Amino acid sequence: MPCELSRRTLLAGGGVLLAAALTGCSATGPRQAAERAERSAGARRLRDETEEDSRLLLARYDATLVAHPDLTERLLPLRGTVEEHLAAVVAGAAATSASVRRDGDGAARPGAGPPSTAPEVPAEPEEAVAELARSEAELAERRLLALADAPPELARLLASLAAAGATQCYLLDGTLPEDEPGLLPEALTTEDAT
Repeated sequence: MPCELSRRTLLAGGGVLLAAALTGCSATGPRQAAERAERSAGARRLRDETEEDSRLLLARYDATLVAHPDLTERLLPLRGTVEEHLAAVVAGAAATSASVRRDGDGAARPGAGPPSTAPEVPAEPEEAVAELARSEAELAERRLLALADAPPELARLLASLAAAGATQCYLLDGTLPEDEPGLLPEALTTEDAT
């Protein structure tokens, strides 16, 4: 016996299918939510701050190398690492900006240039190295604290930069950021983990 459906049943069923299809198309999955978070104003601000901090740190290395050319062999590899980190931050910002333009969410911010004034460098070479180490440690701490507010992709970058900054600090003066009181939050120190 053939199945006969009334027109009303077919229309109602078609409406339900259409509504389900439209809802499925507009639903936001975890991937779309993460992409939207990467393009948010807060993420852009955090990415801009990260880029500016990296540029300032690079300028501090440059100023130190100019003031103390005898430190070139010691500082040049570390400066190169900071430059590579800056390139990674800029590349991430460019990729996000391209995505923003493609999606029509806003205009991309033009890249920031180097700082307008060179940072002051202590007259004594060891004091200059200690100042670089302090700058690396403080920046590593700020980046570590910013992880809580960062979307996933930016959080991974910030975590990598924070770890690299702690390593650079250690290479400069042999002190880990957790060894200096007040540089890392209590919850993040290894003493509390044991």
